Amino acid sequence: MFKRSVLTQFLLLLIPVYGLLFFGFNAFFKNQIETNFNETLFHKAFSITNTVALLAAAPLGRQQVETIPVLMSTLVADRDIEAIRIENLAGDTVYSYGNFDSVSGDLICKEVVSYANHSGIHAVGTVTLGLTRDRMWRLVDDAVSIVILGGLALLCSLIFVVIVAYRLTAGRQLSGLVASIRSFQETGIHEDAPASSDDQLGEVIRTYNAMQTDATEQRNEMERYSRRLSESIDIRTKAYSEEIDRHKKTADKLIHFLNSNDRSPTEDDTNN
Repeated sequence: MFKRSVLTQFLLLLIPVYGLLFFGFNAFFKNQIETNFNETLFHKAFSITNTVALLAAAPLGRQQVETIPVLMSTLVADRDIEAIRIENLAGDTVYSYGNFDSVSGDLICKEVVSYANHSGIHAVGTVTLGLTRDRMWRLVDDAVSIVILGGLALLCSLIFVVIVAYRLTAGRQLSGLVASIRSFQETGIHEDAPASSDDQLGEVIRTYNAMQTDATEQRNEMERYSRRLSESIDIRTKAYSEEIDRHKKTADKLIHFLNSNDRSPTEDDTNN
């Protein structure tokens, strides 16, 4: 059966906790980036719309709309601009760029174009501008990807540090303790496990060493007592055997003597 080490159990606890915290942070980070980008796009939409209105004011006021595409050429190079539409007061489109169908409603701005001349300031048309979030999503995805890669790199670094720290501290002591226990099981001889720290693990190992040392001394004392008892029993047994042999020989002589005295008289004794 596979036995998980203390390090494996710690990592199995660390990685899910880290993953939960990391993905929670990543979701929060992504939401913050999206919020910041959206605010930036809103401000940019109003700013560019005002700029387009200023650029289109003179051509519309002077009815020189053929110059508008030249003026807009720099703006349409901006990748955030999805569509621009400039209309005169009659509602006729004098300039159009892109398609508003793909533009989100909250990123569409409309501004009245005002033109100032000798008779005063009056409206000459309208400007409608729409921005796209495509670049924003790409930037968000890039930022999130960087955060994920950074998080994975941090996790790998953290695991490496934990493994190295474990092997230099608790791992070394636990390995020594396991080796000492296995050696004792196989040979019956205790070897002290290394205890290089003053923490709870070091105290446990030192207590184990002291218990094993006391148990070894008691076992040795019992073995010495057993040998002395065995030798004493052997000596007493030998003495009893010799005593029994002497008694047996004495008994044999006595029986022989009694048998010789109890013999019946012979014919020679009768004739005499």
